Amino acid sequence: MRRLVLSACLVSACHLADDKDPPKCEPGTHVENDRCVLDAFSGPVVTLAAHAGGTVCDGPTTERPPTITPETINVKVNGDFRFKNDDAMEHEVRGADGQVWLKVKPGELSGIFGISKAGAWAYRVSGCLKGGSVVVE
Repeated sequence: MRRLVLSACLVSACHLADDKDPPKCEPGTHVENDRCVLDAFSGPVVTLAAHAGGTVCDGPTTERPPTITPETINVKVNGDFRFKNDDAMEHEVRGADGQVWLKVKPGELSGIFGISKAGAWAYRVSGCLKGGSVVVE
């Protein structure tokens, strides 16, 4: 009997955390990262590209870091932006606090990203000294 009660408690506990319903989006938008974004992306795109002569981020961090264009972007609070990786290696973008913002595979475009608090937000690109900033107004 104890096993039956214990089993019933364990099974019911698994169902206490229901999945969060995704937001309902207007026509012309879709859900991405738990928010509605426009189908046709119109925000800024930061391009990560290999430095002339190639990128070697696994060697000394000062050796040919990727180029970041533009280094600074301006967006509104919750404004959308993305990263495009034109390099031959995956890059990870981290905030100045070390938190991973996103990873971008070679030749791909990141998911849409936004910041909900005004200010200047510095970021770094994986394994390299190079970074940039997002100014949120």
